[in-house]
Amino acid sequence: LSQEKELGSKAWGEVLAKHTEIRDTDSTRTLRDVATSIVEQTEMKDLDWEFALLDSETKNAFALPGGKIAVYQGMFQTFRNTAELAAVLGHEVAHVTARHGGQRLTLSLGENLVLQSVGMYLKGTLSPDRQNLLLTALGLGAQVGLNMPFSRSHESDADYIGLIYMARAGFHPQAAIDFWTSFGSTPPIPEFLSTHPHPSSRVEGLKKHMPEAMQVYRSHSQSKGYGEPLAETVL
Repeated sequence: LSQEKELGSKAWGEVLAKHTEIRDTDSTRTLRDVATSIVEQTEMKDLDWEFALLDSETKNAFALPGGKIAVYQGMFQTFRNTAELAAVLGHEVAHVTARHGGQRLTLSLGENLVLQSVGMYLKGTLSPDRQNLLLTALGLGAQVGLNMPFSRSHESDADYIGLIYMARAGFHPQAAIDFWTSFGSTPPIPEFLSTHPHPSSRVEGLKKHMPEAMQVYRSHSQSKGYGEPLAETVL
C-alpha cells in the first residue's frame, strides 16, 4: 500500500501541474462535501484523500492509488443532482478502496517480465524484425485477452461497491442507473476491445444489485434522496 500511495502522489502532482484546478466555488464545495460523505462509509477513512475539480470540458473522472480523485468540469456539468455526483464519486472511491490501481500495476509488471523472458529466449533464433513482430503480437494478445477483461472486471466491481457506498451515505441508488443511462451511449467498438463495460452492461449490473442497495438505503436514518439539483450549477 505504501508503494501505491507513493506512485499515486507522484501521478497526482503531475495531473495538477498539467491542469488548472477550479477552487473556492459552489461546485468545488459540493464536490468535496459529497465526496467526504462517501469516504465516511469506507474502511479507509484515514487515507490522505484529495478531491479536485479540473478545468476541462472532458467528460470524465478518475482515481489514483492512495485516495486522489479528480472530476473534470465537463463531467460535473452532466450531473443533474448530487445523488448522480455521489454515484460517480462512489465508483471512483471504490477503485481506491479495492486497490485496483495496485492490482493493475502488478499485472503490468508481470506482463512485462514475461515479454522480456520471451525476448531473451527468442534472441538469436529469429531475425530482429520477426522477433519484434512476435513480441508485438504477444503484447496485443495480453492486452485483449487479459488486461481489458481485468479492467472491465474492476469497473463492474467499482460500480457495485460504489452503489453500496452511496446508499450508505443516504443517496438514492436509482440515481446511479439514471446517470449511466443518460450519460452513456454504446461505444463504436466491441466490448471485448474496451477497458470499460458497455453502458447497457453497466446498467444491467447495477439493476442486479439494486435490491441490496435499496435495502441499505432504506436502513439509513437520514436519507438524502436525490439530493440537491445541479443542472443549473454555474462554475
